[in-house]
Amino acid sequence: MDPISILTTVTSTTSFLLTWIDQHQSKEKVFRDLRTTLDNVHGGVLLPLWSAGAGGSSQLEPSIVGCLRTVQEVLFRTRDHLVVWEDSRKIKSGKRLLAFLNPTVVLDELKDDKTQLVSSVQILSASIQISSFIRQPSALSPHVEPSRYLVSGSSNLEIASNRDVKKFWAAEIGTETSYCSAEFLHARLSHYFDKTLTPEAKEILSLGLDEYGIGCTTLASLDRFIGQQPLLDALTTLGVIQVIESSRFTVESAGPTYIKPILIMVDDEPENHSCMIDSVQSYNVDLFVFTSTASAKTWIDANEAMLRIADRFGRLRCRSDNVRWEQDASASTPSSYQNPRISLNIYAGETILHYLRGRQYSAPVLITAAKSIMETSYVLDYARAGSTRHRDVFMDFIHPLIADDSGDEEW
Repeated sequence: MDPISILTTVTSTTSFLLTWIDQHQSKEKVFRDLRTTLDNVHGGVLLPLWSAGAGGSSQLEPSIVGCLRTVQEVLFRTRDHLVVWEDSRKIKSGKRLLAFLNPTVVLDELKDDKTQLVSSVQILSASIQISSFIRQPSALSPHVEPSRYLVSGSSNLEIASNRDVKKFWAAEIGTETSYCSAEFLHARLSHYFDKTLTPEAKEILSLGLDEYGIGCTTLASLDRFIGQQPLLDALTTLGVIQVIESSRFTVESAGPTYIKPILIMVDDEPENHSCMIDSVQSYNVDLFVFTSTASAKTWIDANEAMLRIADRFGRLRCRSDNVRWEQDASASTPSSYQNPRISLNIYAGETILHYLRGRQYSAPVLITAAKSIMETSYVLDYARAGSTRHRDVFMDFIHPLIADDSGDEEW
């Protein structure tokens, strides 16, 4: 994606979030704080940068583009959390279809988003100031390089909290670099640890660290993905570095006999499939239904321990529609964020599939579609994934769960 397109996406997403908060009029303090931050970012940083970049008066420096990618990722995650917050407050009449989501937990996530946004924008602002300063000839300040390193280098690392990640990034990627490709990260990790990475490592890094399809790995995304674990331990657990067998997903005292089958269903109109839902539940399958990609991802993260066990023993499957009406700010036209209630997410199926494989879930995934069935060829890029427009294929898909077939090798 070219620099102006990245800036356009960041600006339109910020506008989308401002409009969303204004329309919902929540009295929660975190929303007021978040709105103030977004407003300052939009008016004080992005619009002036847009005027300079789009007007052709200056080009966006690589350091600025890198910071914009980090801001973009934070904004996309904030958007997801806002959608989850709204989903968590929905009350269904009659039988409740949605899996439980805790609004309080989501508010805490939004507080973290606001903190991350402030940090990433501070680094962006510093990069803009340094870039402007370097362009202006100054006889009074001939030595530019040291200040550039102190501001853009040390500040850039502040977006990360894991000391191991900071140390690796500074040594192998560079203190003034905020993003890189999965291929480059793969090579630098191998060099840093002096170990041969697994054949799957590049795919694991690409799927897991680029959750929103930005096209690169940012320092912030690596830090979030590793968490508080030592870097080598986390990479070994993920199967990037094969040293010893990981214990993270080991199940000591469980077997397929004791594990109830789980089906995750992501659909914007689950009520239209009530007969199918009733049929699945009649077979003693734990069914968890979500109306948005963001809510599904949040719930999966929160219930990882349970899902890892089910996945290990072939007791987990996921069904998602290919396109979905949900809140989205991916389009960059003004009309796309002035009415942010819903828009058609044409990447909904691929997004949830990409997410599951990025988190190293091997469970079969079925994408259902009607008119968009010809747009589901992406399933061919993933193991144990398929697409259909027929209900009987879906019933065949869940049959191993119903039949207690722990082998589950058909998909």
